[in-house]
Amino acid sequence: MQIDKLKPIINKFVKPFSRETAKTKPYTVISRELNLSPDAPQVTIIGISSQKAATADKVVIAKTDNPEFQKIITTFRDKNGKIIERIFEYKGFNIPEKIRIYRELVSNLKKDVKGRLIQTFENLSPANRSKIWTKISSEKQFVHTDKFWDKADYVTITRVTTTERDIKPPVEEIHSITEYPVPSSHLYILPQKKSLVFKTKKDSSGIPQITEIISAQNAHVPKNDEYLTLRMYDADDMRKPVTHIALKKSNLDDLNINVEDAYIPNATTKGSFNHETGTINFNFLYRPKNSIVGTAFHEVKHAKQYEFMGRTRMLDTKYTTECLIKHGEETSKEAIKKGRIYYNAHKNYVSGDVNYEQYRANLLEQEAWAEAERGVMEYIRKGEALRYQFPRVIPEEL
Repeated sequence: MQIDKLKPIINKFVKPFSRETAKTKPYTVISRELNLSPDAPQVTIIGISSQKAATADKVVIAKTDNPEFQKIITTFRDKNGKIIERIFEYKGFNIPEKIRIYRELVSNLKKDVKGRLIQTFENLSPANRSKIWTKISSEKQFVHTDKFWDKADYVTITRVTTTERDIKPPVEEIHSITEYPVPSSHLYILPQKKSLVFKTKKDSSGIPQITEIISAQNAHVPKNDEYLTLRMYDADDMRKPVTHIALKKSNLDDLNINVEDAYIPNATTKGSFNHETGTINFNFLYRPKNSIVGTAFHEVKHAKQYEFMGRTRMLDTKYTTECLIKHGEETSKEAIKKGRIYYNAHKNYVSGDVNYEQYRANLLEQEAWAEAERGVMEYIRKGEALRYQFPRVIPEEL
């Protein structure tokens, strides 16, 4: 018997058991003001910019069983009608309770995949004090559409969630990746959910460490993957901890190397290392995680090269002097020879904007590019087990 012919029979027996009494809605709409200007006086904008908003709606709601308890929901949309942010606040107060930002995920997505990013911020400030916005959760939603037995669409919904409580001091973060396969034409079939949930806590270097595996339903815990929690992060939150992992691997984590992630010299430079101050800069325009990992290991390799120049007394800067004091002097003939080779490469350094061929031929860059490639390959290899278990999650996100 065909499945389509079975549906009416199943529904005939299921319906009588699925009846429910009507429930009272918890909130009642009091008023609506639609298509307002984002700069309108009745639209409260605090903490998050709405410069890209074209219009805004203001809706006042109240608890059905307690009309005095009211909230204002302000929704901003861009010129294409997409929601870009929401502000939830209590009526009568001037400080929003929560802010949610909705961002469409358009990069690295296949044609049969749609995705969006939802970030929730919370105002943790006491009354009458300056506002402190803390991101408390970030959720990516991916929707795939495939053919089910070559006859009907098969929809798979994947959620990658990070719940953060980054209160001073940081408490914990909860990460989860869940896959819900749903046959759209056969919704009476229960989906086989697959999930992996774990808690983490950041160490003194800002690297998240797994403290507890909460659930691993239908999924195995990936072993020996030091990047596991970073795979749950957004690109913006990943740059600093992955750089600290690279610094630790290179025995440079005891130095005062600062990591900045708001660097935009031009459209092509992904990052840089300042050998005077010991600062690693990221161009935040580059968002693919493989690119971030590669940039982290590339720039940390430069930090290691200049550390060696400092320890062999070939170069005298604030950073190299700190390296010499903390890591000691290298006096062997082999070390002096290597330090001199590094220094000559430093003196003859040409940036890629001036001459890209000479830039790539420089020894410092040859080593840094090779280190970046090694770091990316290790990151990809360690994520293979996770990507195998959750094939519907975008590989770039893991």
